[in-house]
Amino acid sequence: MVFMEKKTIGAFIAALRRANGMTQRELADRLSVSDKTVSRWERDDGAPDISLIPVIAEIFGVTCDELLRGERRSAEEREEISAKGAEQRKYLMRRAMSSYEIRSAISAGIMCLGLIAAFICNFAFLRSRLGFFLGITFYLVGAFCQGIFINRALLSVEEAPGREEFKNRVIRLAALVFGLAVGLLAFTWPMALVDTYSGVTAGPLFMAGLIFAAGAIAVYGIVFELVMRSMIERGVYLLDDRGMDVYRRNFRLRRTLAIALAGIIAVTAVAHGYLRDNPEIFVRDHKFYDSESFVEFMGSTPPQFGNVPAASVNVEGDEEPEEPVLTLKDKNGDTVCEYVWRNHTVKSIEVNDRGDSPFPITVVINRAYTNAWRIVSIIDNCALAIYGLEIVTVIAIYFKKRGK
Repeated sequence: MVFMEKKTIGAFIAALRRANGMTQRELADRLSVSDKTVSRWERDDGAPDISLIPVIAEIFGVTCDELLRGERRSAEEREEISAKGAEQRKYLMRRAMSSYEIRSAISAGIMCLGLIAAFICNFAFLRSRLGFFLGITFYLVGAFCQGIFINRALLSVEEAPGREEFKNRVIRLAALVFGLAVGLLAFTWPMALVDTYSGVTAGPLFMAGLIFAAGAIAVYGIVFELVMRSMIERGVYLLDDRGMDVYRRNFRLRRTLAIALAGIIAVTAVAHGYLRDNPEIFVRDHKFYDSESFVEFMGSTPPQFGNVPAASVNVEGDEEPEEPVLTLKDKNGDTVCEYVWRNHTVKSIEVNDRGDSPFPITVVINRAYTNAWRIVSIIDNCALAIYGLEIVTVIAIYFKKRGK
């Protein structure tokens, strides 16, 4: 193609029109203006409206810059300008993505402030339901801001190469922020299940909150997968062939790990529930194999702590009150021994009923049950840590093995 010397906009439009074999009427019809208007442009009695410059440039296959300059650029200049334009677009996309990531962090921070506010209401003022609704307010504000930030990010980048990947990154980051909102909402849900003017203690709150949060995030993940498939089918979330292969591979990996995690958590939950519902497993008892040691143990007075007076003190006179003599019998109803029950720490007594001998006699004291419940409390905390470790381990495995 022969490159024209530099001209005015009007002369350049006239040259382009004649080179494309168009009349002033044909050009005017395509621009929805009169042929007289086109004639004035070509005589330099006027210039096209700024909104028509991109349309005219597209009709004649030139750039807006060339049209405004009134000349075509050489192939080398066009390639250089195209490369600079591509770099500029990449820079603008990186800047827009950085701005979007910062705004998304702000949305996540608002949601975390809601969790802190809920904790303050619950632990400091014992207003658990107020804390729950205050937290919901922050979660909704954060989600609303995230929606605005998504719209701004998508509108900040024009139709250009790389926009689809930019849009996909925006959607993925938005999914994480909305997932955070769902998890925090489920975590604070136990606060709404108690009385208005009472708080939830830290142990039950974290235990129930983590269970609710894990369940809510699992449901959210399933819903997100369904939405993603719908978006891919409708062309909202575009992937090339390699991207589709990576998506399918990652989907199979997520499904496998989700099933494995569900099985592991189920086994852990069964074991945890069994140990928690059977605290007697951890009760340490005392066994006596002869009546003398049993009678001595039951008749002994437990040590007194502090200024608590002994129970045997007689305030009416010098004579000590008579203590009832109890009888211990075996399964056949025969008397094993007689004893006086002075040891008030004893919780229960059980005679062996599996053989002919009534021994050993099993005695459990109150402190044994107290220690057993302490062990159950430790098991609850350990189970909570195990649940978290299982979830974190599976997530780490996914990020290590996923395709990119």
